[in-house]
Amino acid sequence: MSAMTLSKEILSDTEMGALVSGHLPTQGVKLSHEVQSPPTKNCSSNLDWVHDLTSNYPARRARAEGNSEIPIKTLGKTVSYTPLDVPDPPSVSPTNVDGIASIWDDSSAYWRHYSPMKIGDDYVPMKLWRETYRRLYPGCEIWDAIKQNWWNCFHVMEEYHRIGREAFWAKRSTLTGTKCSTNTILKSLKTERRNAIEAEYAYIVKNASSFKKSLSYQKKGSVRPIRSKSSVVRRYREQNRNKFL
Repeated sequence: MSAMTLSKEILSDTEMGALVSGHLPTQGVKLSHEVQSPPTKNCSSNLDWVHDLTSNYPARRARAEGNSEIPIKTLGKTVSYTPLDVPDPPSVSPTNVDGIASIWDDSSAYWRHYSPMKIGDDYVPMKLWRETYRRLYPGCEIWDAIKQNWWNCFHVMEEYHRIGREAFWAKRSTLTGTKCSTNTILKSLKTERRNAIEAEYAYIVKNASSFKKSLSYQKKGSVRPIRSKSSVVRRYREQNRNKFL
C-alpha cells in the first residue's frame, strides 16, 4: 500500500491575494520518497508505449493563462508548480503491464525512479496523474481525455501491487504459461469486481438491512433511497473499512 496521503488546503481571499501577486497560484504533488536524480542511463529504452500528446492540447496553456482561482493542494512533500508548469500528459498504453508497474507508484519495489511525466526535474508517478490533471484549472478537459486509460491502468495495478508480480502473472496467464492480454485481464477484473459487489450486497441485505434502509440522497428537494448496489456497498465499506480491505 502506498504511503501517500492527500489533503487540500483552502486559502482565504487574503492569503490567495498574497500568493498570487500577479502570478498563477501554486499546487503540490506528493512524492512518497525523496526526489531522485535523473538516471544516467536511458531508462525510457523499454518504454516505447509512451507517446507525447502535447500537440493534442494546443489551447490548454492559453486557457490557463488568465486563471488565478486554483486552490493550493498540499500532498505531503511538495513540488510547487503552476498549471503552466504541468506538461501535457503522455499517452500510456496499459498493454505493457510490467512497464506500467515501473512508473506507477514511487513507494513500490517496482519503481525505477523514472516517469514519462515530469514537473521540472521531478518525476511524477502515474498514480498521481489523476491528482495532477483533474481540475487542473476551470474548464480543463485534459483529464476527460486520459481518464479511461488511467483507470484501466489503475485496476490492473491495484491487483499487481496487492499480490505481487509473480502471483499476478501466475493468476493472469493461460495454462500453457502465456500471459493474458490486457483486454482479457481487464474483463476478468471487471467481472470479479461485479461479483464482489453482488456478494457484499447480498451480505448487507441479509445482515445489515437497517444500514441499507438508512441510506438516502436528496434530489430536487426530496429525499430518495439509494438503490444502486455499488453505492450501497461503497457506503458500507466506508463505514466498515477494516472488514473488506
